[in-house]
Formats: sequence, C-alpha cells, structure tokens
Amino acid sequence: YGPWLGLGVVTIGQNSGAMLAYALARGIGGPSVAAAMTHPRITGFAGRLRKHAFESVLTLRLMFTPYDLVNVAAGALRLPALPFLGATVLGSLTGSLTFLLFGASIGRVEALTDGVLPRIDLRLLLASLALLLVSLAIAQLVRRRAAAAEGAS
Repeated sequence: YGPWLGLGVVTIGQNSGAMLAYALARGIGGPSVAAAMTHPRITGFAGRLRKHAFESVLTLRLMFTPYDLVNVAAGALRLPALPFLGATVLGSLTGSLTFLLFGASIGRVEALTDGVLPRIDLRLLLASLALLLVSLAIAQLVRRRAAAAEGAS
C-alpha cells in the first residue's frame, strides 16, 4: 500500500479494533474490575486514568504500551469514550507511521524469492527512528505535564 495509504488503512483498522475491545471490556468488565480495585497501587493508577483520561491514554499510546492492555483497561475502568478514542487516534499515528516507514524502508521483500536481498532505504529507516524518538519524547512531556497539573490541584 505504501506508507500513506497504509497509514489510512492501519488507522481505521486499529481504532475500530480498539473501540471494539474497549466496548466489550466496558460492557463485561465492571464487576470483575471492581473486585480487583482493592489494591492501593491499582486504585491510585485507576484514579489517575479516570481523572486524566485523554492524557493518560495518549501517553500510553506514545510509549507503545501493548494496545490490547490499554483498550481493555480503559473499557473496564469505564473511561469516557471520546477522550479514549481521541487519544487513541492521535497517539497511534506516530507509532503506526513509525512501523510503516520501517517496513517501507526494507523495500520489496518479494525480491527474496528471487534470491535478491531487498535494498534498505536509509531515509525511510532514519525517518522511522526519528518518529520513534519523537513519540517517546512527547510521551515524556505529556506525562510530566499531567504530573505537574496533578501536583498543582
């Protein structure tokens, strides 16, 4: 598909799947999550997620936290749907583009069937690495901002 059409396809599929997992966990996760909420660390983490839903989900997405874990936790904790979706769309763009550019940098893997190694596109590979580093830096900034806002309140 190439990086741009691939990004569109991946974004639609990824966010549709995220919302489905979120909805399923929201629908069936309530009672089981309530029982697990007795541990103080979990209670504190869940409280921060609920209080700063958009920032928390965005940070988790930018840090490449396993997608299914975030989807199910957000649904089971009954985070608001719109902040979850917004943060998921925004936060997944850099990660998706990072991996799409990495894949595109490898070139046509079909060449392997002819015994030819694919040619690495160094520009795309470096762009992928740069996006990875930018994503992690943004996650750190968002996390610090949220921590500062929580400390001020």
